[in-house]
Amino acid sequence: MGHSSTGDDVLRTVAKRSPLLEHLDAGPAAKRELIEVLDCSRSTIDRAIRELEALDCIRRCEDGFRLTVAGRLALTAHRRSRQTFESIARTSDLLGELPTETPIATDLIRGATLLEVPAHAPNEPLGEIVELIDRAERFRAIAAADRTPAFRRQFRERAIDDDFDVELVVTESLARVTLTDHADLLGDGALEGEVDIYTVPTVPYELSIVETPTESVAYVVPFDDDLTYHGVIRNDSTAALEWAHGAFRRYKATARPISAFDRRVTD
Repeated sequence: MGHSSTGDDVLRTVAKRSPLLEHLDAGPAAKRELIEVLDCSRSTIDRAIRELEALDCIRRCEDGFRLTVAGRLALTAHRRSRQTFESIARTSDLLGELPTETPIATDLIRGATLLEVPAHAPNEPLGEIVELIDRAERFRAIAAADRTPAFRRQFRERAIDDDFDVELVVTESLARVTLTDHADLLGDGALEGEVDIYTVPTVPYELSIVETPTESVAYVVPFDDDLTYHGVIRNDSTAALEWAHGAFRRYKATARPISAFDRRVTD
């Protein structure tokens, strides 16, 4: 980049002139071609060329103009930034349920799929998780509410399977309800090592990481003050899964085994 240019200069210019950069990303092009393809006046293309040349994003060549390495890097960063902002816009309603200080990373939402909650079928988004658990080899989750009977049934059936590795971090309120109303869900599994369950006082969102022989998927469920959820963020990208595993490890590190919580409740 030009020595006198700043990050703000590059940001503004690349955002404004991205159509021209996108076209040159396919290969060099003459000015006439740029005018025709971008449907701009010659004066507009001339200004765009001057601005991008000043930032060393493009250079003249035998075929007209080409991207420089700096220009290609700037374009890649612009695409990534644009995708991130688009993802924030799509998930902003759900993210608005979370406390401001919640450590959600852009790795989770970039390229994510938003599973909406139909009014006629409030548990529909969770059905995908339940179905995936049927094929799962490993399941990690952070939970704050007892969402659906289908999950309880599926979890109980798979929990005794030697090929199903499970770790759960649940809130103390959910542990209390489960131990009181759904003791059959846990049975002796948590105490015998079939299922590792831990408790924490509260969590800002629910998280599921489901790993099957062919795919791994992370799900995040934001909820409001009444524990009601209005959608699910789904992402199977490597970056999102790395973030999800890190989030689970952080909550697990502060949790206590449910056996200790069980004794505290029953004493």
